[in-house]
Amino acid sequence: MSPKLHSTETAPSGGREDTILRWLENETLKILQDDNLDDLKRLFRFRLYRDDSLPRSGLRDRPGVTLDTLLILLRSEAGNQEPLPDLDVDQKIQGILGLLPQRPPPPNLVWEWTPQDALYKIDMESVATEIDRASYLQFRQIPFEGWVRYALGYPEASVEKFLDQHHILCRQLSCFILNHPEASKKFSQVEEELRNRSSFAHWVVVNSLQQQPHGSILSSSSCAKFIVEPLEKLFVNEDRELSEILKQLALLSVRFQQSYMREEEIHWERFRTDTTFFTLLCSRSVQDIGCHINIVDVDAFGRLCPQDVIDVSNYIRRLDTQWRNLCLEVELVVAEGALGHTVVDLALHLYSLHNYHSLAAILHGLKLANFESPRLLNLWPLISAEQDYAFYREALARIGGIPFLFPHAEEAHDGSHQEKVIRELFYSNTDAAVSQETPVESHFEVEKSIQIDPIVDRRILHR
Repeated sequence: MSPKLHSTETAPSGGREDTILRWLENETLKILQDDNLDDLKRLFRFRLYRDDSLPRSGLRDRPGVTLDTLLILLRSEAGNQEPLPDLDVDQKIQGILGLLPQRPPPPNLVWEWTPQDALYKIDMESVATEIDRASYLQFRQIPFEGWVRYALGYPEASVEKFLDQHHILCRQLSCFILNHPEASKKFSQVEEELRNRSSFAHWVVVNSLQQQPHGSILSSSSCAKFIVEPLEKLFVNEDRELSEILKQLALLSVRFQQSYMREEEIHWERFRTDTTFFTLLCSRSVQDIGCHINIVDVDAFGRLCPQDVIDVSNYIRRLDTQWRNLCLEVELVVAEGALGHTVVDLALHLYSLHNYHSLAAILHGLKLANFESPRLLNLWPLISAEQDYAFYREALARIGGIPFLFPHAEEAHDGSHQEKVIRELFYSNTDAAVSQETPVESHFEVEKSIQIDPIVDRRILHR
């Protein structure tokens, strides 16, 4: 097993680790004794148990009729509607195990960058980008499920191979610098460029410069702590049921894709594990949630001034970040949380409140999740950019409400229609949007992200 790049200081150890692993195995047996097919599939997807024979022995304790039911359901999901043949217990169990999620093979990881690639280069920023990119191309082959198992201390071939690859490159780069002393200064610049990029790529260069190719300098620097530590903490509370944690992990697998697997700039920040928006949708009415969102938005727009829009101020950028976060939260709960129709109800309620800003975020999130509903046919045009968002602009002019900010902000930043933008944004009729009840008490991300410091109240929404 390769030396781990993440810190072991926060990982459970000794008796504490054994307690967690025993708890996981007991919870695994509980799921195997239950008839919840979704829980069973999630259990096999994440495989949070040490002994691979545990599921087989757990299923062996189930009555034959229960095994028949599970096998019929799994065959049906796989498109097999044929009657179940006469099978003995072992054949039934083997059939069930064969239709549940399988452990993926270790990825084929190779470096697309070598130290020789930098030999005659002058631009060290481009070298840093190449190393960062090469490391990322390997990182994206590691499944989220692998990181979960690794965080719990289980042997996980995909993660271990990924870390081994970085040790290999570290040794190669260390030897290269020894043989080309003039390269040391260049790679010192590369190290500086990598400080705000992938911690794995940065680890390679730092250790190479220190002539410590086996990682002894940074063996406790927690290269992977941005994802390992948050995942470890999901298992601290043993009062939770494993089925609940598995549901949360399924949701977080979507966020993992959102955060690290899309072809855009990667922000290697601490992995967020909260799923409070999902919890809120499961526990509160869409009327309460919509009312709360509306009050938050009215307050946020009430603090906006024309110069913010014209200059694309930091405040506008904060609103943009919050809007995009809501899009991603909607994608998360719809893609893995089976709450698509609840989100549609929320979208319709926001439309009835004439809140076009958050409505647009929810519609975009539904689009990201590829969720369609005939009840939204009349709403999709509101986020269509055709004819400069003509459908939305007509609705805002006719009914009023909380504007969908960003078409206006883009137009104002262009500089050609600033007076028109100010008129649309700051002189819209918003009576329907602001006459709401007191906000529901909740703490999901949209609320937390809009915590405005006390400033002069620059009300722009004309009541």
